[in-house]
Amino acid sequence: MNFFYLLKYLFIYYLLFSCNSLKNKDVDLNTNLIYDYHLYLNPIINDSLTSKIVFDSGANGFYLDSLFSSKMCGKAKISSFYVSGVGEKKQKISILNDSVEVDFNNEKRIFGNVPILNLKRIIGSDVNGLIGNSFFSNNVVMIDYKQQKIEVFKEKSQLELNSFFSFPIKKNLKKEMIVNLKLVIDDNDFEGEYLIDTGSPQLITFTNKFSLLKNLDTISNKKFYFSNNYGIGGRSEGYSFSKKMIILNDVKIYNPVFDFSVDNSGSLNSNDYEGIIGNRFLENFIVVIDYKNDVLYLKPNYLNNKLEDNYISRYIGFSAINYNYFGNGWLVSVLFDDGKNGGIEIGDIVLKVNDVNVKDVVLRRDFHKLFDKYSNQLEILRKNKIIRIIYKKAEY
Repeated sequence: MNFFYLLKYLFIYYLLFSCNSLKNKDVDLNTNLIYDYHLYLNPIINDSLTSKIVFDSGANGFYLDSLFSSKMCGKAKISSFYVSGVGEKKQKISILNDSVEVDFNNEKRIFGNVPILNLKRIIGSDVNGLIGNSFFSNNVVMIDYKQQKIEVFKEKSQLELNSFFSFPIKKNLKKEMIVNLKLVIDDNDFEGEYLIDTGSPQLITFTNKFSLLKNLDTISNKKFYFSNNYGIGGRSEGYSFSKKMIILNDVKIYNPVFDFSVDNSGSLNSNDYEGIIGNRFLENFIVVIDYKNDVLYLKPNYLNNKLEDNYISRYIGFSAINYNYFGNGWLVSVLFDDGKNGGIEIGDIVLKVNDVNVKDVVLRRDFHKLFDKYSNQLEILRKNKIIRIIYKKAEY
């Protein structure tokens, strides 16, 4: 579950885009977001608390981070309620007795019996909660990754959708959004059912079962990764691999990097779909989700269709999350073969990169950009000891 920046387009282009996309200004909700591998929104909680909430279309309802929830009225009680997600284990969670009001620009929803998760340790220090599809039920949602905006409409007639590709949405028992996509990867057919998940920072992650069907384990340039804190389900393992191109309806995304899971349980071992579509795929489109009629609309925006910085975490050999709430650094949460061979360990907290203190770095993308050399000097906190290493980036 992560966000970008990119308000770099000319004002006249934005005006043209608005005219082409919207028939009128009857918008029920219009708010900015931050995109940094996840989609971050900033609602007001219970009339007074500012927050940073991840929009996760792979989830339903509303979840609070355990540390953020301690600021709120009411007590949380421990229950036998378990929740599963990416990863092999289920996590026992608490429930907040009180109702919670979520306010986006005076568009309010009230949630009761709110689950509490350790989201800061999964997504990063600045995350306060997670909101799923139920907030937008019976509405039409447009996500503009390039302009970093989300707009919510009462009817799809408020949008001009003739230039969009449309895909019927099927719901499984968990009410997850699944669509059939005719994907072609380097001339190979990968058509199938895919879960649309704005809570995933990846491009596409194929399930264990589909990867076996497609013999993905025979790919020569694959790189093994693992994490003890991967999503809600904890430990997860898999492989990452690169290809030249992926095509959907003649839209081409170059130099993509995919993942496939070897998990034997959890959402990456599901029979309901072949893979999970994440933000690194969706960012190439203007995304419209019609919750009323269960239709997904996509229109190319070419934000990053060449993916010049595609999956920098793969190239540096590990992925890290902002851990500044707990200490002045970034926590290594996902480790690839190259990172392990370079001296990095899961649980390391990176304090400095090439003498740059990372305590004030908020965005994951900005953290990755610090690795601007092949050989990098790192200062790391490991098991309460500060060590220094020369770390060489991975290469595909």
